[in-house]
Amino acid sequence: MKSAFPSRLCNNKRIFYCYASHVLSSLNVGRKESRAKVRGLLLPNQINTQATDFTKYDVEALRVKFQPATEDHVIPDGKVEEFSEQFICRKINRNMLKDDEFNVDNISDLSDSLFQTFFEKLAIVTQNPPGIPESSTDTMVDDLLRIAKLNNHPLKLMIHPPSKLHILNEPYVSATPEFVVDKRKISMIITEDKTLRNINHRNEYGEMQIAAEILSCGDENIRKLKKDTDQVLFAVRFISTYATFYKAQIPAEYWEELIKGLPKVNSVEIKRWPGENDDKSGLDLADPDGRKAVLTALTKIRQFILK
Repeated sequence: MKSAFPSRLCNNKRIFYCYASHVLSSLNVGRKESRAKVRGLLLPNQINTQATDFTKYDVEALRVKFQPATEDHVIPDGKVEEFSEQFICRKINRNMLKDDEFNVDNISDLSDSLFQTFFEKLAIVTQNPPGIPESSTDTMVDDLLRIAKLNNHPLKLMIHPPSKLHILNEPYVSATPEFVVDKRKISMIITEDKTLRNINHRNEYGEMQIAAEILSCGDENIRKLKKDTDQVLFAVRFISTYATFYKAQIPAEYWEELIKGLPKVNSVEIKRWPGENDDKSGLDLADPDGRKAVLTALTKIRQFILK
């Protein structure tokens, strides 16, 4: 007599696959229905659902405004100890980094393997245009954040964490920042030219996407804390070797308004330093003074988060 077990197993597999397919399909339908519901209620003031598609109109509809500012209005006050001269390494400048024959082994002042690796990646970024696979901006930034001790307990460096901005209490805008620094809540967002779509003057060199990522991560914090609260969020944008810092202040009342729809009273101000905004207006990591300024700013932000 043939055993019935194999046919039962086969039937069970079919049932499982059908069930799994139904569940996944239901989840996708649920997301689409949720967004469609919000779109209908927001008419005629619809906004994009993806951070990478954000435009000036979306940012204006959410009452977000970028403001040029000085260092003291963006970077927290704090006392910073002297950094290793190997990171500053005044011998290494843009001209040296652009040389195809640049070799860290030939620099007598550079012996720490951590800094040697950073400078090798910095040379690759300097020699290649931003946004292309060969530019290695993401791995260079990863090294820099670890040099700044932003992945040391109790801080965690998270890569590509998904986040959502809720409007009318429904998940609406999706964002996936390159990095976030987390200490029980997201405190800083870091993005770079590989993840910023269409870096040009039309989208303010990625600032529209940065605004969406800041709001989405702020919303994630609200849901973790389970209460509306004032928030201060920092962000850093890297375009090639140029770093720009941002500080966003989001009032608790702003989140309360989003439950009812687009905000009409409260707004979000995002301050930018350096104040000018283009693809080469940031602090230059290819320059020794630029490296020192970037690491100083990251260190002061870390100290502020740890308070």
